[in-house]
Amino acid sequence: MNYNLINELCTCYGASGRENKITNIIKQKMEPLCVKCEVDSFGNLFCWKTNGQNLLNVVIDAHTDTVGLSVKEVCENGFLKFSPVGGVDPRVLSGAEVTVHAKKEVLGVITSKPPHLMDEADKKKSPKFEDMFIDTGIKNAEQVISVGDIVTYRQRLDKMGESITGTYLDDRACCSAIIEVFEKIKDKDLPFNLIASFSVQEELGLLGAKAQNLNPDVVIALDVTHGQTPDEKSDLVFPCAKGTAVGFGPSLDKNLYEIITDCAKKYGLDYQTEVIEASSGTNAWGYQIKAKPAVCAVLSLPIKFMHTPVETASVKDYDNLVELTLCVLENMKGDQLESIVKDKILR
Repeated sequence: MNYNLINELCTCYGASGRENKITNIIKQKMEPLCVKCEVDSFGNLFCWKTNGQNLLNVVIDAHTDTVGLSVKEVCENGFLKFSPVGGVDPRVLSGAEVTVHAKKEVLGVITSKPPHLMDEADKKKSPKFEDMFIDTGIKNAEQVISVGDIVTYRQRLDKMGESITGTYLDDRACCSAIIEVFEKIKDKDLPFNLIASFSVQEELGLLGAKAQNLNPDVVIALDVTHGQTPDEKSDLVFPCAKGTAVGFGPSLDKNLYEIITDCAKKYGLDYQTEVIEASSGTNAWGYQIKAKPAVCAVLSLPIKFMHTPVETASVKDYDNLVELTLCVLENMKGDQLESIVKDKILR
C-alpha cells in the first residue's frame, strides 16, 4: 500500500456534485501514466493508457465522490439545520466532527443530547435529521455559511494495527488502487485499450456512470462492500483480510468472473465470491443499462462501518485488490475478450 497516496485521496474534499478538487488531484497523478486525460461535461475523469484503433475498450472504474450533508438553514448562535447527500444514516452522526465547506472551511460538531438529559422515551427513539443540528460556534454564522453549502465528516486517515481507518475509503481506496495499477502497468503493452474512469455522483444514484459516453466493451468496477463485524454474520458481509470480493450473478458476466477467479487461483491470490442477484449498486450497473451495455465485473474491497467517519479496511485486502486487478489486466487476451463480447451480444 502506498499510504501517502491513499491518505491524500481519503482526506481530500469531494462530496457528490463537488468533486472538482479530488478530480484535479487524481488527474495530476494519472497524466504521467497515460496518453490522454479528459474530464467530460458531467465531471467524470477518463484516462487512456492506450488509444489504438480496432481494439476493444476496457474500463476500470472507481467513483471519486463521497456522501455528505447539505446546509438547509442557518439558525441563531451558529447552529445549522442539514439534510443528507447520499446514503447517510442519522444514527451515526451524533457527536461527529464535521467540516462545513463555506466561504472558508468551518469546523462543526453535530448535536448529541447527553444521556443524563434523556427520558426513557428519548432513549428508545432513533435520531432523525430534522431533530439534529450542527454547532459551529460562530455567532454570526450567516456571514460565512450559506444554505446549500456542503458538509463532510472531518477528514482523516490513520493506521490501526493491520488496517487503515478514517473517512471516505468508499471509494477513494479504489481510486488509489487504480493509480497504483497504472503505475505498475505503465510500460507494458496490452491487447486492448485500457481506460481508467474516475466517475462522479455515484452516491446520488450512479449518475456519473449513467451519463458517460465512453460506450466501453468491458468494465471492471472497483468499489467497496461490507466487511464482517462480530454483530453481523449474514451472507451480505465478507471477512476482512480474506481477499477481494468478486461479484457473481445474472447481471454480471460469468466468463469475465471466471477469468478473474482463474487469475486469482493461478497467482495464489485470495478472493471471495459475492453473490449479486440484481443491481450491484456499483457503477457497473450504470454501464450495463446504457444503449450499448458493457460486459461487466465487480471487484470489491471489504470495509467495515461504511458511510461513517471511521470506515476501516485491511491493508492486506487493499494490496490484494491492486494485485488481482493487475493480474487480470496482464492476463486478458484480445481474442478472449472479443469472444466474451460476442457471446454477450448473441445471448
